[in-house]
Amino acid sequence: MSPFFRLLKMAIVHDLAECIVGDITPHCGVSKEEKLSREKDAMKQLCELISEESSAEIMSLWKEYVDQQTPEAVICKDFDKYVVLLP
Repeated sequence: MSPFFRLLKMAIVHDLAECIVGDITPHCGVSKEEKLSREKDAMKQLCELISEESSAEIMSLWKEYVDQQTPEAVICKDFDKYVVLLP
């Protein structure tokens, strides 16, 4: 998969957990560890609803985003922060 296509998929996947846990911001008073735990549980719940192959890809993309160890993950997070500045 091309890096660009991977980035697009990651941009879609990275916020899926919010449909269950809501948008947890730093102002919510939830620790980073607790936020990650809630989001991981939510992702597992969502992935139980789809095929094993799709689930594996989605979890891989989500984990890549969370770990922030690839250029695509870093760019995706930067875009996510930037989009709140748009009118």
